[in-house]
Amino acid sequence: MNHDAVIEKKKKLRQQYEALRASLSTQERELCEYTIMEHICSSEVYNSSNIICSFVSVGSEVLTKQLNDRILKSGKILCLPHIIGTRKIEMIVVTRDTTFVVNKYGINEPIGQPIELAHEVNALCIVPLLSYDTFGHRLGYGGGFYDVFLQEHQQMLTLGIAFSKQFSETELPYEEHDVLLDMIINEHGLHQSEKKKPA
Repeated sequence: MNHDAVIEKKKKLRQQYEALRASLSTQERELCEYTIMEHICSSEVYNSSNIICSFVSVGSEVLTKQLNDRILKSGKILCLPHIIGTRKIEMIVVTRDTTFVVNKYGINEPIGQPIELAHEVNALCIVPLLSYDTFGHRLGYGGGFYDVFLQEHQQMLTLGIAFSKQFSETELPYEEHDVLLDMIINEHGLHQSEKKKPA
């Protein structure tokens, strides 16, 4: 599949999986979100990580507010993303006193000190997504922010969180710069990605 075909396929799949995710009933969503949070907080990878890079959920994404509050209460270092340029984010250390501002995408961003993650090994990055497959391919929103960030921080473990409805039974289209996720957690539990070497 050539580059243009991949871009077009991703665009169609984004619409498809955004609609699927939004189709969850309120009751189903709340139950799944609670279960996902419990799976995260009971996982070995979460408990062995000193630094958790999470995100501020928007729209029909898995709600992260309770998770982020729980990370803060745990004594771990919570970091949340702040956009600093085209395809570029930095992770800001968040406390209960952190001020947030709404960015151009309608997402609350923290104002504060970015963390230096270059040599940090006990760090986990929880990543938003629209869809995922068995191989760790992640369908994002097309901005490339996380692909650039994770390319620069390859020592970090990556955990996508999503509802099982977002799972793609067929391999998602991907580009060379797309970063594979190490793990996914949905309401059914943690799933290790079956990463394969690029052809």
